Amino acid sequence: MRELKLLVLLYALLVSVSTLHSQEIEEVLITGSNLKDTELDSSPIEQISSDDFDKFNINNIAEISKFLNSSSGSRFQTNALEGVDQGMASITLRGLNQASTLLLINSKRHTFAGTPSNDGEGYIDANIIPEIAFRNIEILKEGATTAYGSDAVAGVINFKTYKEFEGFKIRFGDQTAENNNNKETNFGLLFGAKFLGLNAVFGFNQLDRSPFSASEIPQIAELAISGLGNTFILTDDDTVNDGLYAGEYTSGQVVPDPNCEQNGGILDGFCRFRYGTRFNLYNDENHNKIYLSLSNNNHDFTLLTSSVQVNDNPQSPSYPALPFLSREINPGEGGSPFNVPVRWLGRPLGAQYPSPLSPKDISQYHLSYSYLLALNNFEIDLSLTTSEHKNEHNRPDIIDSRFQQALLGNGGENGDLTWNIFDHTQNSPELIDFVRGAETTKEGPKL
Repeated sequence: MRELKLLVLLYALLVSVSTLHSQEIEEVLITGSNLKDTELDSSPIEQISSDDFDKFNINNIAEISKFLNSSSGSRFQTNALEGVDQGMASITLRGLNQASTLLLINSKRHTFAGTPSNDGEGYIDANIIPEIAFRNIEILKEGATTAYGSDAVAGVINFKTYKEFEGFKIRFGDQTAENNNNKETNFGLLFGAKFLGLNAVFGFNQLDRSPFSASEIPQIAELAISGLGNTFILTDDDTVNDGLYAGEYTSGQVVPDPNCEQNGGILDGFCRFRYGTRFNLYNDENHNKIYLSLSNNNHDFTLLTSSVQVNDNPQSPSYPALPFLSREINPGEGGSPFNVPVRWLGRPLGAQYPSPLSPKDISQYHLSYSYLLALNNFEIDLSLTTSEHKNEHNRPDIIDSRFQQALLGNGGENGDLTWNIFDHTQNSPELIDFVRGAETTKEGPKL
């Protein structure tokens, strides 16, 4: 009897264990990605078609940022007061910096420009895209770092161009501002046909833009005034017996240039420098872009080129002499009529000098080739993409070392001329040419 009970208990135990194992579910989690279609269909994507672009009535591809509620901080105007990236354009998303939005061309990367913005950020120049040749734009407004890395923290903008097109498409536009002389003329041509078993598409875009000076906007540009025109602060009591600065002065007294207004400055306690009227809101620019696509079921070749010439881009005659805000001008130095050291609030070349020009020559290309092959349920995609961005610019300014020499009386070719910061009429053309220089840069990054 005892053996029977033991067998029954053993059987019940085996049944319960078997039931427990049968209720266990083995779960396998697989995490991965297959970016065969780089449109990221599962993500929220905003689409802009070429028809939408035509309705916007704009001439530059980057201006679409004005119609994107997720765009903030984009650059598509001259931006003459900042940096050296005039003639370039960017589109940024979600209010992050310009380097956080990735621009793709047919899902392929394009090189970052070597010329940064004023904040030191490198970005992709959107002026590579021919307006006539893009079919649609895909905008991923959420971060895509898992697929594209840190370049896509703010999102991705993918420009898709025409791969198949038959016939002609011509676009012409002419815009003239109502209250100023700014004018923009653009011309676009798109031609497509089947040729030797290939879908051939050719596009050309041209934009000619006339300058729009800030001085043409009344009561706006006049407000841009710098306190660093030509003013001096005495460090002690002093008396000057003759000359422009004749008089008695007390320690800490502010002494503006006596000829401030005659030299084009603004006299308001200080001798101020009005810089707002010197710059352009739009520069004199010429844009030329070319597009070529040859494709069929096995081959996909794409070439885009862009050339942008910035022809004027006026600048300040020279920028403030910031080191002198904390450095004193001693008696006899720089033509000083004072017998005590003074502090100088000014710039070497001020209001009496014309604005020099800072032209730029920007060129880009983007070349991509893919070979597509299907083999025994496998798809093979061999691709090569290369791109380049060149920016040659010349930004006039003062050569600091030569200016320092001239202040001490060692200026000019013979080292015997003195720069007079108290009376600019004493500075000869030879001495002005001696201190003038320019920042000349040639940037050409490749990918």
